[in-house]
Amino acid sequence: MIGKIILARLPIRLGAFVLAGVMSTGLSSMAHAETQIKFATALPTDAGLMRVTYAPWIEELNAKAEGEFTVEAFPPPFATATNVWDRVVDGIADMGLVVLPPTGLPFSGAHVTTVPGTGDNIMAGSVALWELYEKGLLKDEFKDVYLLNVVTVPANVFISKEKVDSMDDLAGMKVRAIDKNSAAALSNLGASPISIPFSEAYQAFSKGVVEGGLANGVTIVGFKFGEVTGWQVDNVPFGMVPAAIVINKEFYESLSPKAKEILATVHGREGSLDVAKRQHQYDMENRAFLEADENYNFVTLSDEEKEKWDAELAKVGEQWAEDTPDGKEILRVYMEEYEKAASQY
Repeated sequence: MIGKIILARLPIRLGAFVLAGVMSTGLSSMAHAETQIKFATALPTDAGLMRVTYAPWIEELNAKAEGEFTVEAFPPPFATATNVWDRVVDGIADMGLVVLPPTGLPFSGAHVTTVPGTGDNIMAGSVALWELYEKGLLKDEFKDVYLLNVVTVPANVFISKEKVDSMDDLAGMKVRAIDKNSAAALSNLGASPISIPFSEAYQAFSKGVVEGGLANGVTIVGFKFGEVTGWQVDNVPFGMVPAAIVINKEFYESLSPKAKEILATVHGREGSLDVAKRQHQYDMENRAFLEADENYNFVTLSDEEKEKWDAELAKVGEQWAEDTPDGKEILRVYMEEYEKAASQY
């Protein structure tokens, strides 16, 4: 009301000038307030991986931004594992954490990390995956987004309701697979893989719909799969699921040069390694939790038995390389980069 009175007493031209200035200031404030980056994630706010890895990552990025932009997490139901990618590509979200396999999209090259026998070092896997991208071996898999960084989540292991220490124990066992490579691996070991959505996995274990399956520390502890299984084969990793932090291309291009400079600090090889180190720390915490649980048991296969498992799992990698465009070269380069990185981290 006071503003209206003051403007009313001013000469028309001067009042219009002042009003234009007020409006301009207001619009500038609105534009600044709108520099919000909507970060879509399928992780609930209280999920362990969100609390330990991505929430601190967001907080640190916002601190670097110093008001240039603000990243805000948009968890389910805004986004789910199957639609985060679409949310970002369509511009509904500006940025997203995308776990690649659940999207159902053809990230065939990036799925090299899911091949059993390719390692269980999160830092090495993440660096090697970025190097594949840098070398152009992932071709057009990320052409529809601005790729900020990539990461492999903690390695999958075999968990079960009863002790398993030989392939004979797996014969005919109903088990949950998480992707094509894991289904092939479990079949080669003699089990009967079943596709069960993640949202139904806990109940499937609990009710005996499946007697075992693949999981990692995030799901064994954070989503309590360990409570309804109790046994883990400890010395046979089944690959690591790939994930990526991506940004809508048009949104990225619209950002200020300063905003792009800030995002560059979490981009690329070093940005991927940073996220991987955070996930590794969380994985170590989950491991310590399980080791302290008297109801959870680790099984180490004998050398002879492990050789049998490794031989069957190697066939999965060979088949993947045959079925995937440029698969042999992707697998070769990935393992080369993985070994180099593993010697450092």
